[in-house]
Amino acid sequence: MEKVVKRDVRIDILRCIAIVAIILAHSEPSGLIFQLRNFDVILMVLLLGTSFYLSNTKKKQTVSYPVYLGKRFKRLIVPTW
Repeated sequence: MEKVVKRDVRIDILRCIAIVAIILAHSEPSGLIFQLRNFDVILMVLLLGTSFYLSNTKKKQTVSYPVYLGKRFKRLIVPTW
C-alpha cells in the first residue's frame, strides 16, 4: 500500500503571497507598496527550490534538476499550449 503524503499548506500560502505580489508589481503600484513587494521573486525562487527538494526526498530515487524541470514542463506547459 502506498503512503499518502499530505500537502504542506504553508508552502501553498507562501506561493499565493508571492504570485499576488508579482501581479501587484506589474500593475504599477504606489511607491510604498512597490517597496513592500521587493521579496516576491526571491520568495518564488526559494519556494521552487523547496518544492524540488520536498518532491525529491519523498522518492526512493533522486532525480537531477534538469530531469525534474523536463517532467514539470511536460506536465504543466505543454497542456497549456
